[in-house]
Amino acid sequence: MSSTHRTARPARPAKLRRAPADRGVPFRVFIGYGDVPAVRCATAALADAIRSTGRKFDLQPMLWTFAQLASGHWRLRAVRAALEADIVVLASSTPAENPFLETWVEAFLAAKRGRSATLVAVAGSEAWTISIEEAHPTPDEEHGLIPSQPESVLAEPA
Repeated sequence: MSSTHRTARPARPAKLRRAPADRGVPFRVFIGYGDVPAVRCATAALADAIRSTGRKFDLQPMLWTFAQLASGHWRLRAVRAALEADIVVLASSTPAENPFLETWVEAFLAAKRGRSATLVAVAGSEAWTISIEEAHPTPDEEHGLIPSQPESVLAEPA
């Protein structure tokens, strides 16, 4: 009978993970979109704007369809995602009115209350940037002498 002699192998060093390449500062973007061409246009425009700054940003888009924003099931989840974003973009290829978007934006602004928000609306070839920052209450408002009534950005004309 022959005997087999095994020698212990030296332990292999664990593979070293490479440090991730410097991808830049995370830039989280919530994009609500009506159609694929609109989301492509919005992401391309954002990438161009980021490149033009000369700084390194890591574009991190969060894509949500208008159907999801309108859905009772997804609306709250979309608002929560938008709260984590650095900017909110709503994009459509056509400048059509979407009443559910107003409802969603109002829910987002209510959840964002007390913090600044930047929304970009892209409809067809037109774009609007809306920056919202809640004003600090006056001393009279703080003490309840004057009721504080936030103005709705999307309020319908009287």
